[in-house]
Amino acid sequence: ARQAYYELNNIGWCSRPGHNTDEEKGEIFIRAGKFKKASNMNYCLDFSGRVEDLWLNLIDEACNKRGCSQEELSMEEEEELYDQAREAMLEKDGGRTWAAGTSMHESPEIALLQHASGILQVVNNVFENGITYFTNLIYTSIQFAVGSGDCAPFVGHNTFVRWKAIQSISWEEDGRTLFWSESHVSEDFDVSLRLQMNGFLVRLATYHNGGFKEGVSLTVYDELARWEKYAYGCNELVFHPFRYWFTKGPITPLFRKFLWSNIKITSKVTIIAYIFTYYAIASAIPLTLGNYLIVGLFADEVDQFYISSWKIFVGMAVVFNFLSPIAYAMLRHRLGQKTFFICLWETIKWTPMFVLFFGGLSFHMCKALLCHSCSINMEWTTTAKELEASGFRIGLDRIVRDFKYMYAFLIPVIGGMIYLACFAPFGWEITDFSAILPLANQVGCHALLPFALGLF
Repeated sequence: ARQAYYELNNIGWCSRPGHNTDEEKGEIFIRAGKFKKASNMNYCLDFSGRVEDLWLNLIDEACNKRGCSQEELSMEEEEELYDQAREAMLEKDGGRTWAAGTSMHESPEIALLQHASGILQVVNNVFENGITYFTNLIYTSIQFAVGSGDCAPFVGHNTFVRWKAIQSISWEEDGRTLFWSESHVSEDFDVSLRLQMNGFLVRLATYHNGGFKEGVSLTVYDELARWEKYAYGCNELVFHPFRYWFTKGPITPLFRKFLWSNIKITSKVTIIAYIFTYYAIASAIPLTLGNYLIVGLFADEVDQFYISSWKIFVGMAVVFNFLSPIAYAMLRHRLGQKTFFICLWETIKWTPMFVLFFGGLSFHMCKALLCHSCSINMEWTTTAKELEASGFRIGLDRIVRDFKYMYAFLIPVIGGMIYLACFAPFGWEITDFSAILPLANQVGCHALLPFALGLF
């Protein structure tokens, strides 16, 4: 059915063999890479490269045989030769590869045409509806930013890719032509940076009005894993692990090349701001804990030069929980998506969920950044495409399994806060609400997140 749909809509496609390490089950094929999408892309693009080489040879042979130039060949003749080349390579692969289709030709400076995606909902439960709203918010914000002159992002799906541009950033490794990095978690971000450093552009297309669909996380566990992957991947692109700092330096060659590349400065600022958003979120709980001790124990000593978390917390609460929803509702109203009051009601409805989710995100982001920095391997399963069995017992087992280290950190912190507030010796008490409240907010959101969003 999928192949018939591709053929009906003139969509080119290519597929690899299934991962197999057991010779008894058939030909061995290793799906390489840290995050498997890269090996999928490399296999299919390597096949495309072999088809193109044979196609060009067939064109030369046809021209020599007829005594004409390539420009004199008709489009139908070139397409027929291309089909011959593709079928010859499919036959040479012995049925391992399946494929059909060609590439696009116009606007040679554009490497990636990223389509703003609609959301393909599966179960329509509360969590999926909330993440759907958040994803639509992100795409609306991206459209506004790109329309105002920012560089377009490469999301990694629903994208038209220029074949010549991808070929320009390929390299040889172990006898294979590689295009996507198989050693990075954020392989799409890596491709986007390399293409832009080579002088290509990324463009955003919105004319399909969300006709290209993407799925969203169905559970809080998948969504947390997604954010961990993004944080781990960004740290991987920017910094070496600590053990290489004395031999290779802290900054990776890719990021150094990016900083000194001819990408326009506004795009660099946007990309750097995006990357360090993950560090900002990850720093919330360690810095709030540090603020609790500094303001609680040494308030008089640091009062002249230190801005407490409480003063920042109030400003952020007003901006993100009150002013931002109103501004977003106005934007959606001006774009004609819905009326202002319906948009405002939707922002009010989902704000508590986002306060809880983002308030409980810091520990998981911090864990991902530290794991890469300390050379601790992290692995993630594929995102669930349908809702698995759930219930109180299953949810509780999952919470114990996935959040045990978080609670091992939170319980001593909570115990310490209670002790310092009620039982500490004179001079060591911390009872100032401006010291307690920011940390209590972080601890409370982290502790409640899996129960409120993942128990059932």
